[in-house]
Amino acid sequence: MEAEKEDGLDNCAPAVRYAIRRLIRGISSSREFARQGFALGLAAVLQSIKAVSVEAVMKLIPTLLEYSASMKGPEAKDNLLGRLFGFGSLARSGRVLGQWKRDKSSPILRDFVTEVVQLGNKKRYLTEPAVALILDLTRKLPDEAIFSEVLDTPCVQDWFNRAANVGDPDALFLALKFQERTNVQREIFGKLLPYPFSLDNFFTEEHLLSLAACFKESAFCLPRIHSIWHVITDMLIREEASQSDNNTSSSKKHKKSKKGSSSEDSKKNLRNFCEVIIERSLLLSSHDRKHLAFNIIIDLLPRLSPSSIQVILSSKVVLGLMDILSNASSWLYNAGQHFLKELVSLVSNDNDRCVAVIINLQKYSFGRFDSLTKTKTVKGLIAKIQNGQDCLHLVQNLMALFVDEGSVADEPSDQSQTTDENSEVGSIEDKELVGEGNADLLKSWVVNTIPFVLKNLKLTSKGSSLTDSEMIKCIEEKFQVQTEILKFFAVQVSLFRTLSSNDDNAFKKTLATESALFQELLLQVLLHPEEFWEAAIDVIICCKKTFPSIAQCDNSSAPESVEGGTEESDEDGSEEPNEDGSLESIDVLVQTFLSVLPHVSGPVFRVFSDEITETGLLDMLRVVKIDLKGSRRQTDSDDDEDEARVDIEDDDEMEDADVGNVDDATDEMEDDSADEVDEDQDDLEETVDNKATDGDDAEATKGGEDSDDSDGMDDDAMFRIDPYIARIFKERNNLPGSETQQSQLMRFKLRVLTLLEIYLQRNPGKKLVLEVYAFLMQAFVKSHSADGNEQFRQRIGGILQKRIFKAKECPKGFDVELSRLESLLQKALHLASRSRYKPVASAAQNATFWILKIINSKGCSKQELASVVDKFQYMLNDYFSNKKSRLKIGFVKEAVRRNPWVGRELFGFALQKIGSTKAEYRRVQTLELVDSILKSWVGDDVSSASKVLKKHMALLCELMQEILTKMPENKSRRQEVRRFCTRALQTVTRLNLKEKFQKKLSSEAYTLCEAQLGAAFVPFRQ
Repeated sequence: MEAEKEDGLDNCAPAVRYAIRRLIRGISSSREFARQGFALGLAAVLQSIKAVSVEAVMKLIPTLLEYSASMKGPEAKDNLLGRLFGFGSLARSGRVLGQWKRDKSSPILRDFVTEVVQLGNKKRYLTEPAVALILDLTRKLPDEAIFSEVLDTPCVQDWFNRAANVGDPDALFLALKFQERTNVQREIFGKLLPYPFSLDNFFTEEHLLSLAACFKESAFCLPRIHSIWHVITDMLIREEASQSDNNTSSSKKHKKSKKGSSSEDSKKNLRNFCEVIIERSLLLSSHDRKHLAFNIIIDLLPRLSPSSIQVILSSKVVLGLMDILSNASSWLYNAGQHFLKELVSLVSNDNDRCVAVIINLQKYSFGRFDSLTKTKTVKGLIAKIQNGQDCLHLVQNLMALFVDEGSVADEPSDQSQTTDENSEVGSIEDKELVGEGNADLLKSWVVNTIPFVLKNLKLTSKGSSLTDSEMIKCIEEKFQVQTEILKFFAVQVSLFRTLSSNDDNAFKKTLATESALFQELLLQVLLHPEEFWEAAIDVIICCKKTFPSIAQCDNSSAPESVEGGTEESDEDGSEEPNEDGSLESIDVLVQTFLSVLPHVSGPVFRVFSDEITETGLLDMLRVVKIDLKGSRRQTDSDDDEDEARVDIEDDDEMEDADVGNVDDATDEMEDDSADEVDEDQDDLEETVDNKATDGDDAEATKGGEDSDDSDGMDDDAMFRIDPYIARIFKERNNLPGSETQQSQLMRFKLRVLTLLEIYLQRNPGKKLVLEVYAFLMQAFVKSHSADGNEQFRQRIGGILQKRIFKAKECPKGFDVELSRLESLLQKALHLASRSRYKPVASAAQNATFWILKIINSKGCSKQELASVVDKFQYMLNDYFSNKKSRLKIGFVKEAVRRNPWVGRELFGFALQKIGSTKAEYRRVQTLELVDSILKSWVGDDVSSASKVLKKHMALLCELMQEILTKMPENKSRRQEVRRFCTRALQTVTRLNLKEKFQKKLSSEAYTLCEAQLGAAFVPFRQ
């Protein structure tokens, strides 16, 4: 019947006619690879059997694969794609082109192009492959045939004429490909291409604006980039690739380019494209088009010269990227991160490009790109610039942001009236963008960056094996870099601004105070000889440590005969450690800044945190525990560090006992509502991550206010500060309008927490981290049990989580005492199993994992670890015997997973407790624990696991008999019992203990296992 239909294949046998119709229907199939296979078969048939009429097949394809506007869904899509593949088979068979070559008056080629264009216009996803099909067909056509058979067809002309208005990127792509092929100068492409055509005419602002809709609509195929963009990028870099980058090479030779205008002309096309298409069209449109803009930039960057990179990384591109990266919840956040990662990867191995990226990122972010995007991009790029020429290139570009190099070179050293002109930002656009305040921020960043550039400067990698000429060359390179830096500083130092009346009065008062202090110091030396020199030494040491650069300058400017100078520095104690056990100068300085100078305490502490003593750290930690509502216990001897540590232990026990009492007084908690430990950890981490930053911001906001202290603080006992300073604090508290004592203390605590976080960040592996953890954990518990401040509570939780539990390092070494770790572990386990506050319990669980990690690093023997196992057994015993226990078995399972040796030691104990536990829920929960222990043996040492299982084989058999006898009624619990028994049998088989198990298994237990376990027990049948 198929062969008898009127299909125009009269010259073909019925079997051939049927095969062709079947192949055409087959190309509409959506099955995997079916469409491609049928299309290949159709092309092979058409190529082999010349009797098949091409015109007949062209008519059969739309006839058999019907499509109407009313059709919806997969059927319409399959038929349209089938048509496309059918026409593709015609083109690939060569019959269309061959028939036209034999008879050039034949309309076959025009009809084919018309059919394909009309098909492509039906759906957006068909247009691009339709264009590819036309280009593939016309690849072997002469230019004259392209004009007569393709471009002059009415459907193509109509398509070109309306493409610019409706925004059709595929029509533009086809026009550009044909223009590239024929190089024709005719008005046959509508408004898509300018007449006469040239790259300069195509990239004019007016023409690009007329094509903006086409470029916008090309975003429909994301994440794939439309073919039009590959053509556009090739056009943009065509001239770029043919020219050497004169501007960059001239800057490396320390000369200004005398062909700036020609250089600008070569970048005109790129600049117009970036301004019109990237900035004004894509970046101001939808999320998809913003994403497309960044993809296009990444595609262009590796093919552009460093000077052209500064064009494409414009202010709007950088600001748009910053806006995306500053908001982690942004839809484009991942796309922004990917762009930044690719950008860094592209420029990492090319320092010229690296400098161009650094300059543009910082110029348009006012020196705050890393800060606003919360990344270390600029810092990492600067660290890659290490040789002399590249450092010089970077410094010159930094200086060019503000200073006209030619003007500075000619400027007399005693004139400052021209500095305002020299410090102008280069272009008019930059002048409008960088205001006075933003310019100050950018200058500040430049000043702070230059020392890092000098620090990274590696003039040679040969070490000391240098000839005299090489050494001279290295010194000259470094001197050249420093000279360029001085040009910038010479201008910046001469800049000034008029002080406000308040600043002027404060400056005068500061000078008067410093003068009075100097007079007082002189009087002390005269009035109290042989008594003041020790205090003077402390002042000198603090100043030298606080201002090391000034101290180095003083030393470098000293006379050549410095033998006596070294002895003097030894005599004044600045170079010798403090041997009498009293406070080191660093403690005095940190404590003074902490109480008197809140604005600089953080930066100063960051410098000295590596040198802080244990006494100074404990003084800071005590502040966190202070509570004005209760009396503060004091030690009998504040100078004795051992007694202070005992007090800390006592406080720990008292706090834990308080929490236990509070928990015992609460209502009984239903066992069935217990959650897994992972949920608790996730809740805590989410809370900490979301709130810790708020604590920082709030603290920074409050840090600049007047009062920092509370009259409840015994400053001379807490900080060992001079009584006169303590009196100053008390007098400030009595001033009118002072804040409440509690609010003052809380702000003071938050500032101390900031310093502690700095210490933990810089010293994660020191022993003192354990003391910090102990104090912070006590304060965290206390903030929940009492009416604590929410901000304070979240701040401590954030520090515990981020700086201690998740730190890259943990305290290690022989000086970390196992007894101390056991004490902390016991308290953490107690809080994890008894605290009614979910954040406290979760923090205690994380603390347990952290402490166990430290214990594992010590490599303790089995006898030493026995006491650690006892702590877990005590906690589990409380879980089985006390209904008020809030222990989550999931927490113990996680501990066993991370520390398999704990599971081996708890195996027998858990087996015993399951048999004696009456509560069905807790019995099943403990079965899960034992199951996780068995699971941990999969990758464990077989011999050690076999010994443990042999030792407790009888208990295991008895337990299986008991739980199979008393099967739970709940379906899920019955499944858990069977899962446990199956796991036990699998472990026995894997450890080759089958015979041992069969001997220990009673006949009753054997019957139960055979009945309840089914196939899992088959290998054990006798």
